[in-house]
Amino acid sequence: MSMWRVVAVVLFFFGFGWGIIGLFGIYFTLTAPSQGGVSLPWASIAAGFLILSGVALYGGLRSWRKSTIPPPPRRIVREPTITPKPSVTAQPETGPHAAAREQAASFAEALKGVVEYSNIVINDPIPEETLKKYGWQRLASSMNYTIDDEPLVANLSKLVSMGPVTVPLLKSTILSMAASARSSHQFHNAGQLCLVLGKIGGKDACDALRSLFLTRSNAYEYQYIRGHAALGLALAKDKDAGELLFNFRRKAPPGEEAQYGWIAPQLDEALTMLGVELPETWDRVATQFISAMRLGTPDFSEFASRLRKFGVEEVGGAWNQVASEYLQRGNKLMAQRCWLEGLYVNPSPNFVAAWSHIDLPPGAPRNIETVERLRKELGSLIE
Repeated sequence: MSMWRVVAVVLFFFGFGWGIIGLFGIYFTLTAPSQGGVSLPWASIAAGFLILSGVALYGGLRSWRKSTIPPPPRRIVREPTITPKPSVTAQPETGPHAAAREQAASFAEALKGVVEYSNIVINDPIPEETLKKYGWQRLASSMNYTIDDEPLVANLSKLVSMGPVTVPLLKSTILSMAASARSSHQFHNAGQLCLVLGKIGGKDACDALRSLFLTRSNAYEYQYIRGHAALGLALAKDKDAGELLFNFRRKAPPGEEAQYGWIAPQLDEALTMLGVELPETWDRVATQFISAMRLGTPDFSEFASRLRKFGVEEVGGAWNQVASEYLQRGNKLMAQRCWLEGLYVNPSPNFVAAWSHIDLPPGAPRNIETVERLRKELGSLIE
């Protein structure tokens, strides 16, 4: 029996029962003697039962009709018959095109591993044995690879193993990074690619490194590319690059003195690797003098004598380096005496580093007369 038929039977049962009760109530109301309005409540109750009876009978009728309507035919979904096919084991693609595609994919993956590298964790250096395993080396003035940098070194090694065919792509990647980089680590990564070019070696790689070294740029961070290009030329053992690097280490192009000063350590290391005797530059003279200071045997007269061959700005820069060393040690008096020696040679108001550290008397002008007066008061270091 369907659900609707069961509901209909129940509703019919209650409907007929309530109807009989309602009819009996009406009969009782009509036949009973009237006793002060008692018949009125019985009439109301009888009417209520008759109404409930009608509602129940009507509902039972509708339920009975629904039970007689046949249900819609059940939709049968037939699953498609799948005929199993014999399994075929995919065979690796062979031939020169497959090898080229595999090499291109490997190159792209390794290049991405260098270009997008952003590790900044400071950790223990990679052991020399690990670097040798990848055919890599540590450069004194370059990045000090740490244990966390092993994935970077592995990718650099992969790029080197692909040889000269990758040189144009590496050069274009470096130039693209230099033009679009927004952080210093991206310039660092581009510099690592310069070392890859140096490891690959050959005429094309050396030409690319020369071009990268000589490229003009106003970006401070381009030093990481220029300095590594110099090291790349040394790694490629380009003997002809020795003269180029020597000249730029001795005298930077006008207006670019600061940029080439920033890469002085890389230039010195590259020249040493190429077996070229380092030129005597004002900053190297200052560095050597500071080393002598640390041993406790500084000779200021010899220092001033070695600086005579340089321009006034370079001499001022050398005295500024020595003065900064004394200031770092907490010896402010010696630092001021060194700055006064620099100002004695270069009293220009543009020598801001020195003038800003000198304790000038109130109202004293920034000129050579003031410098001479203070120099006599504090004592000259070279006279």
